[in-house]
Amino acid sequence: MKRAARPPGFTVRSSSRTARVAAAHDPFGPASLKCRILLELARLEFATTTQLAYWCRASIPGVSRAALTLAKLGHIELCSLPRPFIWYAAGPACWAVMAHACHRNTLEIVLDRQQGGFRFLQRVDLLRKGFNPARGEHAGVDAHGSMWLVLLDDSSMKCERIGRTWWRRHTPSPRHWPDPTGRCWGDVVQHYVVACTDTCRARRHRAWITTRDVPACVTEIQDPWLA
Repeated sequence: MKRAARPPGFTVRSSSRTARVAAAHDPFGPASLKCRILLELARLEFATTTQLAYWCRASIPGVSRAALTLAKLGHIELCSLPRPFIWYAAGPACWAVMAHACHRNTLEIVLDRQQGGFRFLQRVDLLRKGFNPARGEHAGVDAHGSMWLVLLDDSSMKCERIGRTWWRRHTPSPRHWPDPTGRCWGDVVQHYVVACTDTCRARRHRAWITTRDVPACVTEIQDPWLA
């Protein structure tokens, strides 16, 4: 059977070694920029060059050169259709998934600059805490140990979801949380942020929140592809 053609802009996919290459058998040295790029892509999944430069604490040109070297070696890949480019190590995805991941990265950087030491928790960590996040729901912890819930609206989310997200009782994963009774974000979260990539939607969400008993604030983030 003839193999289906790959979408334009995607490089040929190789086996992903990401964190294993970086941590267990790093040919570049433990403190190298290439190693840090591999580790960050293992955490973020998808990222632009600017986002990698922030978390690697390196210059954008330096990250670009190092990432191109890793791509030539087959450790990471590049989606070259959008500007800025998107780097990834675990295989390509549809545009909505990649864009959402990069919007999440933008918000993580904003919160890290504001709060210091902020990082989003991985999905498996949230499953182990009795949560089962839906699309757009991201939770993280700052340097002081405060837990943040972020509801990321980068499409056309209805305002009512802001309340449902806060009070919804999660159906836990039996593999990670033995208690059949899940938790809701309102039980443990200290800060609730609704993030938008569109000014009009942000205005509607703010108006909705003022008439409801939901402790949320709304913030706008810059879409990397509209900057």
